[in-house]
Amino acid sequence: MKIRSKLFILLGTAVVALMVAGSYAFYSIHDHTRLSQELASKQEMQTEFKEFQYCLTGYSNDERAYLLTGKKEYTTELADKRRRIEVLKKRLFPLLDAKTKKTAERGLTGYFNSSTRAVQAYDGGGKELAMTVHFVDERAIRKNVLNPVIEKMVQTLHKDIETQKQKNKTAIKIQTVVFAVVLLLLIVGGLVFGSIIVASIVRPIGVLHQNMKEIAEGKGDLTKSVKLGRKDELGQLSDTFDLFTSSLRNMIMQISETTSEVAASSQQLTASAEQNSHAASQVTLSIQQIASNTEVQTEKSTETSEMMEQTASQLEVISKNAVLARDLTSAASEQADEGRMHVNRTHDQMKEIVDSVDTAQQGIEELNAQSESIGEIVTIITEIANQTNLLALNASIEAARAGESGRGFAVVASEVRKLAEQSGSSAQSISDLVKKIQEGTHNSSESVKMVRNNVFAGLTVVKETEKQFQHIQNATNEVNQQIMEITGSIAQLAKGAERLSSSSEIIAAGARESSGSVQSIAAATEEQLASMEEIAASAHSLSFMAEELQMMISKFKI
Repeated sequence: MKIRSKLFILLGTAVVALMVAGSYAFYSIHDHTRLSQELASKQEMQTEFKEFQYCLTGYSNDERAYLLTGKKEYTTELADKRRRIEVLKKRLFPLLDAKTKKTAERGLTGYFNSSTRAVQAYDGGGKELAMTVHFVDERAIRKNVLNPVIEKMVQTLHKDIETQKQKNKTAIKIQTVVFAVVLLLLIVGGLVFGSIIVASIVRPIGVLHQNMKEIAEGKGDLTKSVKLGRKDELGQLSDTFDLFTSSLRNMIMQISETTSEVAASSQQLTASAEQNSHAASQVTLSIQQIASNTEVQTEKSTETSEMMEQTASQLEVISKNAVLARDLTSAASEQADEGRMHVNRTHDQMKEIVDSVDTAQQGIEELNAQSESIGEIVTIITEIANQTNLLALNASIEAARAGESGRGFAVVASEVRKLAEQSGSSAQSISDLVKKIQEGTHNSSESVKMVRNNVFAGLTVVKETEKQFQHIQNATNEVNQQIMEITGSIAQLAKGAERLSSSSEIIAAGARESSGSVQSIAAATEEQLASMEEIAASAHSLSFMAEELQMMISKFKI
């Protein structure tokens, strides 16, 4: 940020602070004026209520004076006070609540009516009536209606005025304290912000001056730089000075680095020459070791090739066994599938058995219901036979009473009784037979239920067996898949063994060729040893020249 911008910001901050302080002061004055107006309004209302009360009292006194003296000037006073009371009524009564206002208006109207009646009675010669109305009726209205309302309002306004005064005092204290705090904060903030702005301008100038002085007194010290990290005029000045020192320092550093690289290169060249000489002698020894190692490598490669051939034959046997195991697992999977199919058919047949058992049970239940119906019919027949037997007995008794004329009827009644007894006996036999049938159908129904439960248990076992067959089939499929993967891996191992055997043979051939090349390498190593001695002498001379150049550059501090 530019220095001019910082100064404008400082000035703007001061203006804003003054505006804030002035705005708060204006707000405080306006609020204090509003509170004072509210207090004055309430005091004015209190005064008017007291005036209203004084007017009523004066009105009563003037009326009493007129009734006692009969002077006409008092009637004028009464009219003036009544007009003033009416004016105060229009201003004050709207301030009352609805109920109180209604009571006060009714009381004031009654009071004026009583007053008019008293004056008229006095003017008509009824002085005692006028006195009675004045001292009894008017006094009662004024004392019991009007004065309590006025007193209540005066006391209420008095409390409000006291409360408003206290509120005004508190508000003034708070506003004074707040204004003082705001003003203090603005002053402190202005001092702090101004100090920061001034420091941000003065401090960089001091730093720039100190650094330039150190560079000027540094006797060739080019490491000194001015880094203010600013974008204003001082930052531009420091950047320009740093650019100058940086350019000079880079030039000296490039010369120094070049001489250092030359010295280092010469030293490295000398060391490399010595190392190469030492390495050349070691190479000769290493070549002899290589020759012996190649012979050992040839023997090991041959042994490795033979072992790989044996491994390949063993892997072939394992592959055949894996194929056989795969065929066995496939057959086991097929048998498990067939077993699962048989179990499914068994499950379907057992379902058919359940349906047949349900049909048989339903028929037995219907037979049992029909046998119960037959039992009811037999009961009815038995009752009919008993009734018939009784009728035949009664007919025999009546025939005996009739004598000879009833003998034929007695024979018929005897035959009817015999038939009724036979019918009752047959009905009893049928009833016993029906009971036996019902017992048999009940036992058959229980047996069918037991068979049905056993069949359902068998269905559960069949389902579990089907699940087991499914698990067996899944397991055999997984085993078959793993065997197939093992077979593929074994085939890859066999191919790898073959390639490894071929590689071993190639390595053995290469080792034999390497043994023939070792002699040529030994001769070349001796020639290299002589060249390294010449390079070492030249590197020593170059290192001496680089040291002299470094001494000249060390006079500058970079």
